[in-house]
Amino acid sequence: MGHLEKRGLGTVTKKAHAGQHHGPWSKWREIKCGGIKEKNTEGRPLTLFIDSSFIIALADEDDQYHKVAKELVKITAGEKVISDLILSESTTGVASRLGSEAGTKVFETLMYDSSTRVVFLNKRLCERSLHLFLKYGQRLSFADTISVRIMYDRKIKSIVSFDSDFDGIEGVSRISGS
Repeated sequence: MGHLEKRGLGTVTKKAHAGQHHGPWSKWREIKCGGIKEKNTEGRPLTLFIDSSFIIALADEDDQYHKVAKELVKITAGEKVISDLILSESTTGVASRLGSEAGTKVFETLMYDSSTRVVFLNKRLCERSLHLFLKYGQRLSFADTISVRIMYDRKIKSIVSFDSDFDGIEGVSRISGS
């Protein structure tokens, strides 16, 4: 286990040897959609919003939610949506725990995986998220309210997250494996 190794979406250990390279999170791409039970109106797997707490837990085998995250990978085989804020949080979070090479692999996987859509922040999205921040600001950060706004806009009902702050948010179902 001392080597840079793939686990779930490509977890790397803190004991990784420098200079060893494996394809970023190849399991994310290999898993078939059979694990998803719910489907949209066209019969395709539902689109899921992915939170940074899930991505970081998946990458870091020492994270308290790592084992659960590995199991949840099975349901993330369809289309996934993240914001550029999630991309930033995930890249930074993994890099701070496991080093810049691991953070770079997370960035590359999220940015270039054909089943992951990155929604980039703009002035209009921020403005449209403000009322949600006013409504849920005691529970959600502004970044999280942007995630909820994106979910509403794209009619995404489920978020894969270990952040319980999403519990009780109108129209949002949190998938946490527990």
